[in-house]
Amino acid sequence: MTGAPSPICPFSPVERACFARVAYSLPMTSAPLPDPSLPRSNAIRDRSPLNGQSPNGSRNGTYPASALEAKPAKPRRKKIRVAGVIPCYNRPQDVNLLLKDLSRLDLRGIDLWVVLVDNASSTPLAQTVQVPANLRVEIFRAPSNTGGAGGFNTAMARVLAGEGLSGQFDPPDFMWMLDSDVRITRRCLQRLLRVLKKNPDLFAAGSALHDQLTRQVYEIGGKLSEVNGFFYPAARGDVDRRFLVKCDYLAACSALVRREAIEATGLMPDIFIHGDDVEWFLRMAQTTGKKMVGVPSAIAFHPLWVRKFQTWVRYYTTRNAYAPIDTMGFGGLTRFRRAIVDTERALAQTMMGLDELAELHIEGLTHAAEGKTKGYGPAGG
Repeated sequence: MTGAPSPICPFSPVERACFARVAYSLPMTSAPLPDPSLPRSNAIRDRSPLNGQSPNGSRNGTYPASALEAKPAKPRRKKIRVAGVIPCYNRPQDVNLLLKDLSRLDLRGIDLWVVLVDNASSTPLAQTVQVPANLRVEIFRAPSNTGGAGGFNTAMARVLAGEGLSGQFDPPDFMWMLDSDVRITRRCLQRLLRVLKKNPDLFAAGSALHDQLTRQVYEIGGKLSEVNGFFYPAARGDVDRRFLVKCDYLAACSALVRREAIEATGLMPDIFIHGDDVEWFLRMAQTTGKKMVGVPSAIAFHPLWVRKFQTWVRYYTTRNAYAPIDTMGFGGLTRFRRAIVDTERALAQTMMGLDELAELHIEGLTHAAEGKTKGYGPAGG
């Protein structure tokens, strides 16, 4: 029967003829068909988009060359360059622990190198210090012991001049001041950097200093008293880590400073030890017109100085107290009140039979009054 459907096709010849007439009346397109040999995902990807219309507006399934080219990779964000500066005298065990801490830092987005100044240690640090394999360190031996201030100055001068290891890098964005006996937590540097990147009106940020024995916070930035010129913590104890601490100065135990601020201000005063960072940061704030802050979340551990019985340091504690007073412009009354305190300290040592220690206070006062506030102190100091 002519109108019966085929056993293979369910439609009759008449129905098949109608379907063919309708199909021939539709517009033809030359869009390529998917390659059945390709995986389904690739076959779908090869089909012309936009209902058969290619990106150049034609309906022939072709693509402009720009559509087929791979997009260029986004440029990598430039790393922030940080030069760590560390003075050290006869403390190889301490500096080994510090370098190990630095090798474990979170350094994402940071290019760090370290200049370690050996302040003429009895045994050269190059023979006793073990540098971690993943940390770039230059050990520079100074011809004499110039104290913490001189060691910091030697390291900073080498970095600024591009000497030694620093010559392999562009000038740093920041310098990280570190005492040789400080211990650093893994994210300390990242948290200091985050504060300075977000606040261009700041020239420096310092760590919260924790006592190594009690784990208590004993200083986050420092203040200078106008009453008697004493240094005291801007904050301590349990503070809210969400807020920054305004301060007059930062301890160089762990402080991150913009390179431009150092270039504008100059190096630390040549006062050997004690108070060198105080006067320097006060002067830097005046020179740059910017501020500094303590960062409670940037944790560092450092020995609490009051646990040590002070001997030769008494001379520098007394002599170097007066330069910050002058820098702040507090005047003669503040200097007088400070001198009264130093005299009382000398008297107390004499009453205990410690005349040699009393003499250190008196000599420090005498030299401060005479304007002899630079360099190395008396014999034994």
